[in-house]
Amino acid sequence: MSERPLPLVRQGMSDALPLGAALVAIGIAIGALSRDAGLSWWLACLASLVVYAGPAQVIAMNQLAAGAAAGTIVVTTFVASLRYLLFAISLDRKSTRLNSS
Repeated sequence: MSERPLPLVRQGMSDALPLGAALVAIGIAIGALSRDAGLSWWLACLASLVVYAGPAQVIAMNQLAAGAAAGTIVVTTFVASLRYLLFAISLDRKSTRLNSS
């Protein structure tokens, strides 16, 4: 490694700023939805730690606010998150083609 680590860390932090800004906005939106659903602040934080998919959190908070049953929320968020499986399959096929050439 010819470059010093500190400039690389600074570059990485600079590159990650737009993502950080987007995550702050999503966090505020999820927090507002959690409040509207009647969750306490610590349950909203726990939900963010346990559920690592923004769309699933939005779906869950909307369904909680509507009074849906827990099983319905779990199944709905599972089905909505299946798209990540399709993304992974697509990326795996592309990386296999890149590695074989």
